[in-house]
Amino acid sequence: MNRSEMLKNLHELDKKLWTDLDIEICGASSAILKNALTRNSIDIDVVKTSYPLDDPKMRRILDEILYIPNDLPSWLNSEAERNIYQVLPKTYEFDGESIAGENFHKLNPKLISNADLIICKLAIEEHNLRSNDYLDVKNLAVTIKDVGRFYEKINEFSKYNQSLSLKMEGVFKQLRPEYAYNEEKMPFSNGKDISRYVFKRYGIKPSKITIEEWNDDIINMIKKSAIIVGEIDYKAGKEIGGGNSKFAAKDREYRIRFMKEPD
Repeated sequence: MNRSEMLKNLHELDKKLWTDLDIEICGASSAILKNALTRNSIDIDVVKTSYPLDDPKMRRILDEILYIPNDLPSWLNSEAERNIYQVLPKTYEFDGESIAGENFHKLNPKLISNADLIICKLAIEEHNLRSNDYLDVKNLAVTIKDVGRFYEKINEFSKYNQSLSLKMEGVFKQLRPEYAYNEEKMPFSNGKDISRYVFKRYGIKPSKITIEEWNDDIINMIKKSAIIVGEIDYKAGKEIGGGNSKFAAKDREYRIRFMKEPD
């Protein structure tokens, strides 16, 4: 389904409903519907519903709009909820927004935010290694506000799973190096910048040789400085997952000092 087909199906559903139905649309569908991602999707993933989509009466209505064999999920697919909450805590709250320019009567569709979408994509990819997730994060149209909210939410998520949150942050910086910055919200430009960051965040003082190697990679355009930072964060996340309590303590301290949510 492309965006037009998604909207057509949602409006058809709205006409056929006998009861109010709240749905929270996630996955690539949420970005496609807000014109933040341009591609087709097999289905519309939802993470929360006010009425079970596998109820026989609801399934008949869904199949009238677009028939999918009953042994497969419907085009309005609530199985995403199970996958997402395998990696995110049940208490995780999504930021929701309406579909711009669209009016419904009994159907109340909300789209998860771009920040939430990035977190879901990175978390699920880390566990399932699906093909589209990293590509979607790379191609997603985001604003500075979206990215700021992503860092706020990844910081909060670190209280639930510190290792995974840091690995996700590292992958994001590698996929979107234009949005990697230090505690002063400044981009990384050379080996010294990276060295200062590594010391502040992990208590590690890189050697002169290491700093020179970073500079050589940056100057020769082998790697962007932000990608080097992302790789370091990812490795630190793995270290924390392996039981490195020193890295864990320094990372927590860094988050408290430099990554507080705005008042």
